[in-house]
Amino acid sequence: MIQNPLIAGLAAGGVAALLYLSLATGSGIGLLLFYLAPLPGFIAGFGWGVRAAGIAALAGTGLILASLGFNPALAYGVTLAIPSVIITHFALLYRVAGAPNEDTDDAQAEVEWYPVGNLILIVALYGGLLATMTVLLLGPSYEAYLDRVGSQLDLIIAKATEAGFFKEMKPEQISQYKSVIQSILPASTAVLWSLLALINMWIAAHIVRLSERLSRPWPDLSRIEYPYKSSFALIGLFFLSLAMPGMGGLIVSGFTGALMIAFLLMGLAVVHYLTRPYPARGLILFGTYIAVFFIGWGSLILIILGVAEPLAQIRRRANITPS
Repeated sequence: MIQNPLIAGLAAGGVAALLYLSLATGSGIGLLLFYLAPLPGFIAGFGWGVRAAGIAALAGTGLILASLGFNPALAYGVTLAIPSVIITHFALLYRVAGAPNEDTDDAQAEVEWYPVGNLILIVALYGGLLATMTVLLLGPSYEAYLDRVGSQLDLIIAKATEAGFFKEMKPEQISQYKSVIQSILPASTAVLWSLLALINMWIAAHIVRLSERLSRPWPDLSRIEYPYKSSFALIGLFFLSLAMPGMGGLIVSGFTGALMIAFLLMGLAVVHYLTRPYPARGLILFGTYIAVFFIGWGSLILIILGVAEPLAQIRRRANITPS
């Protein structure tokens, strides 16, 4: 077992760079490996501390700089390396409540870790920021954004039609299709990056936990909490994204999509918590996840439930004894 944070960080940075470079193969496996590029940095951070995460970020960025040049290294550093260090910092943040003084002793001191709910909201902010960067890089004006995305979609549609994936579409159908993609691209980008970060964090935490190097106790994910203001933030952003035209609306829609993922997780947490007393809990949860992945309105219902939770305190009112 590696004990030195320097060695752990260098090893993680090397693996992360290889995973990132696998995208250049253009294969499906290469894309899957690329999606796992944040994983080594999170493993290093959760297992050996923020210092190891920082070393992994520098090592990975340096290797990509040497292999592909400045722009790919900058993209890796901004989208994956630096965020992994920041998220690790918050994940390992804690304070000691009831610290010993003249009226207390060591037995009364209690460690309070940074709330998992707040950590998820930070990841949502990360997804929204990356979506904003994507929109601005494709722009920077609204017209330039539409032209650039539209031209790329024209190429995709032409190649897909030649390959037989699409039937011949009428010009108005193509225009409608392009309009939809141009509108949902920022939110889709935010959702993708937020999910990738959360999934890699979850896998990394499990790996580090199995190795007995995870410093913070494993949280009860069915009891995550968000500040009540976050519900108002999502509601406000949602309506603002519908009302605001141009680049502003696209940017707001990115943050809206990222927050929707956070509140989807809150909705799932509520369902997990409320079904604890029921013998058919496994069947209920199975049906819930099927609805999330295969039925559009299933996710919408869970998002609404998640938004209601910080305001209505549904789990607290249910008064279910923790298992």
